[in-house]
Amino acid sequence: MWNIEKLISKGDYNYAIVRDHPNATINGYVLHHRIIVENHLGRLLDESEVVHHINSDKKDNRIENLEVL
Repeated sequence: MWNIEKLISKGDYNYAIVRDHPNATINGYVLHHRIIVENHLGRLLDESEVVHHINSDKKDNRIENLEVL
């Protein structure tokens, strides 16, 4: 679904550069964990949906560590 150009580690989170994503910043940044979940579900997440890191490691973006709330 979404192709990631590059991963950026910034602060507590990893960001993906996905320039054509509707929620990308002007520089094309989207939170990596949201892209992982969207690709897994095959749909965009609603703004009200939160992606929780089960083990509290905000850079562990394995699908088994992510939960949509």
